[in-house]
Amino acid sequence: MKKATDQQARNLKLKKIVISTMLIVILMSVFCWPTISNPLPAIAQQSAEIDNKAVATAKPETDVNAEMPKYNLSSVTTNTRLQVTSGNQISADIYFYNVDGNRTTKIKLDAIDLAQGWKVKYSNSNIKVEPTQISSEPITDIPDGMISLRLPNKLGEGIPGYCLAHVVTVTINVPEKSTTATVSNVTIEATAKWSGQTGMVHITQTRNFELNIVR
Repeated sequence: MKKATDQQARNLKLKKIVISTMLIVILMSVFCWPTISNPLPAIAQQSAEIDNKAVATAKPETDVNAEMPKYNLSSVTTNTRLQVTSGNQISADIYFYNVDGNRTTKIKLDAIDLAQGWKVKYSNSNIKVEPTQISSEPITDIPDGMISLRLPNKLGEGIPGYCLAHVVTVTINVPEKSTTATVSNVTIEATAKWSGQTGMVHITQTRNFELNIVR
């Protein structure tokens, strides 16, 4: 009888050990398993300023493939209300940059809901915006097709940061005999795409830029 009781006690103790081990494994899988979901920050830095004075060089980030992916689409428009007469053209610039992500952002531009007879062309309608770091000083080495942006408070309260941004010039041609209203809106749609490790499109995002045309 005593042997049977001892055996039951040992079996009960073994069950407790097994249950405790399983509970530890479950807790580790819940709290320690790496996440693959990433927020997609879409930051429109409307307060950014174009900086034409240059004294330092921005350096690209390195070894980003070892990090969890961060996707970023940041943009600036300096003038969204444009005035033009019929039969002429007007231009506006859009700036794209990538300081909060660690993956290249591929952007395609297209005009949507364009009035009949109106035409839109771009200095570059397909852009690859690579990640760059913020510089504490204005940037000196500026490649063709890019500018230096001043981002207020980027490095702290009252401390600006500087980055390289791609410039896209949007040119709108208004026909001589346009039947549209005196004030018209032209919508430029930017579609951003990010590729996964296999090269296939992983995430997409769109952003619209409304240009107000006064004739």
